Amino acid sequence: MKLSAKNNYLSGISVIVNTLNDENDIGDMLNSISKSKPSQIIVVDGTSNDNTVKVAKEYTDEVYVIKKGISRQHIKALEFVSYEYLLVLECDHRYPDSFIDNLYSEYIESGYFGLQATLECSLKRSFLEKGMALFYEINQLKKGERAIISGPSIWKTDEYIKIFNEPSKMQGFSYDTNKAETLKENNLRVGLGYTVAFQHQELDYKTFFRKYFYYGKGDYDFYETYKTQWTTKRKLKSIFHVFNRYIVDYPIKSFKIGKPYIAIPYLWASAVVRYSGWAYSFLRSFRGVRHQK
Repeated sequence: MKLSAKNNYLSGISVIVNTLNDENDIGDMLNSISKSKPSQIIVVDGTSNDNTVKVAKEYTDEVYVIKKGISRQHIKALEFVSYEYLLVLECDHRYPDSFIDNLYSEYIESGYFGLQATLECSLKRSFLEKGMALFYEINQLKKGERAIISGPSIWKTDEYIKIFNEPSKMQGFSYDTNKAETLKENNLRVGLGYTVAFQHQELDYKTFFRKYFYYGKGDYDFYETYKTQWTTKRKLKSIFHVFNRYIVDYPIKSFKIGKPYIAIPYLWASAVVRYSGWAYSFLRSFRGVRHQK
């Protein structure tokens, strides 16, 4: 079912965030963004089994609980948005006091359909956390227009809902890449700005594996969704983009920012795990096809 934009939105900025078992992050995140004084904060929880909902309700009355699912929760949040501009946030981010004013001003000046803030990692204790910090730094070396952006990002509410108005456009593990493909289909430009937010993620080996394995599953989901529409060249680009970026391009760029001895092992390990997720999904799909025959 498609969601329709309202006829009139109030002047101001609505914040939306998905949650699922985020009791250790949601309080600090909402506390930090509340200091920027958004007009509205909407939290849509995917039926957490911890205290996420209880903590969220300390910061906003608009907390909704539905069946979990990234796109399902996101669409549900859009139903309750009341203000002209939309800020899409994530639980493991922290925001400076002037974050909303700075990102909004930069967005208006940019002319982009959507604008993402630059992310810097606040935790750099272990090898994995240092590697992730270097990954973000390399990934965000170039500001301005990009093919894909994620949170934290700001959009014009009515325009956003006209484009992203059904779960099929933001499905599964390929949430961000599906959004990027939709933007491309509609010739809409998005960019990366200079306003800074902080990624606050404790990264141990279990979390690292789960993170990149799910990314790999998303890569395969994205490939399966669009492969019938693509040329052979575009299919190969989808399959090898992780190799090109994590094995070749980013390791080379790591010499520009220093510490390649941390960045390169991190990037190569990330690629291996990400391709493992791709292969896992491919084998499951292949077996499913064989069973149907």
